[in-house]
Amino acid sequence: MAVELDKKTGKYMFAGKIYKDGKCIKRYRKRGFDSKWEAQKAEVEFRKDFFMLPSDMNFDRLYKAFKEYNKKYVKESTLKSDEYLYNVLSKEMKDIDFLDKRQMQNLINKFDEKYSKAYVSRIYFFLNKLYKFGVTSEYIQSNPMTYVKRDLRLNERKEEMTIWQQYDFDLFIEEVDEQMMKCFYSVLFYMGLRKGEAMALQWKDIDFRKQTIDINKTYRYKEEDPNKWLTPPKTNNSYRTITMPNTLSKMLREWFLECSKWDDYTKDKFVFGYYKP
Repeated sequence: MAVELDKKTGKYMFAGKIYKDGKCIKRYRKRGFDSKWEAQKAEVEFRKDFFMLPSDMNFDRLYKAFKEYNKKYVKESTLKSDEYLYNVLSKEMKDIDFLDKRQMQNLINKFDEKYSKAYVSRIYFFLNKLYKFGVTSEYIQSNPMTYVKRDLRLNERKEEMTIWQQYDFDLFIEEVDEQMMKCFYSVLFYMGLRKGEAMALQWKDIDFRKQTIDINKTYRYKEEDPNKWLTPPKTNNSYRTITMPNTLSKMLREWFLECSKWDDYTKDKFVFGYYKP
């Protein structure tokens, strides 16, 4: 929305764009107003015919529109994460005005008192992207999270990450008896893979001659749709080929020789699991 002086005529004009679901559906411009106020009033009236905000818009309806839009653009894991945060928030939103910046600030303050800094950040950024979608799609007029602050806890001591040394891992792996699980934990420790990346490994991803493992997918269990168990890695940088140490290569080769004896063995079989890809 913009009102400005038309240099050609010396009168005021308004111009702008109408968006729906993030896409421009109409561009407009109208000239000939004697005052800036008249142009502003006329633009408001003009946009009423196109404005998509339902009079009964609420947090639940906004999220449903957001979810439907995002199905085309984000991974299943992101949709699941958003769904989880929505379920956490929906109960709280029933008692407050979801567009009131003061009430939203009180809500974030409440979470800051109960939850960790990382968890509150997840909630905060989810709300921010939800409201930004609402503004862009013209379901709502403003983003209340623009004015909401969260406690950055600058003086909070960061928890030290516990990292196993070789000695620690050796003690642990001695207690693991099952051959497949011994290999699984060893891959995680020596190669630094995420659990989903290790579970997605197929025998065709392992090159024993070069002693390398090709990481090109991740595993996410989705009971209702087995075809979506394998998804691309988390980021483009997650695609990688890494070299195995001799200890791990020997261990995996022994597991491979065992698996290759099975009647239904193929290179498409998962390294760690008995299910079909």
